[in-house]
Amino acid sequence: MTFPFVIKACTVLFRVKFGILVHSYFYANAKCLRSAKLLFDGYLEEDVICWNSMIDVYVKAGEMELARLVFDKMPSRDVVSWNSVINGYGVVGSLDEAKKLFGQMPERNVVSWNSMLAWYVKCGCVEDAVKMFRHMPSRDVVSWNAMLACYAQNGKSNEALALFDEMKVAGVRANKATVVSVLSAIGRLGGLDQGLQLHQ
Repeated sequence: MTFPFVIKACTVLFRVKFGILVHSYFYANAKCLRSAKLLFDGYLEEDVICWNSMIDVYVKAGEMELARLVFDKMPSRDVVSWNSVINGYGVVGSLDEAKKLFGQMPERNVVSWNSMLAWYVKCGCVEDAVKMFRHMPSRDVVSWNAMLACYAQNGKSNEALALFDEMKVAGVRANKATVVSVLSAIGRLGGLDQGLQLHQ
């Protein structure tokens, strides 16, 4: 295991913050919440990276009450702090809490928008997903794929194909996830020729 070597190197190089991140990552993956909390409590600097790491530990463990407690106590937050908690609420199915926090965000990036869009898609909230997608100030391939999947999974094949055409016009390069959703939509419509054309 490489963690002890990385942590020792951080100590030698006085990279305390990075060492704490490595520790937090290890504890999160090993589900050692108590140890992660002790490590976090022993770190006195008000560094947003360390606070975000602790939120991430709790989110990965499904401990949203604890994640929210850390979030609420943060001396300052960045977009990563907000995105982590919003995503955590989505993971545990608390979409209302995710929406509420999203609405309170002082600034959002494409990850923020994609996170909310993904949870609308997962919950089958097609209309909400469409509204979210259309209000996005910028979109990446993840955004387009989420919306394509939403249409394809909810039997809206024509809408999926129209969106795919829009995606091409916007100059967004398709990837494997795009092709899966589009082929699914084509399959529902029985468009063998379109499917072959896309496959080529």
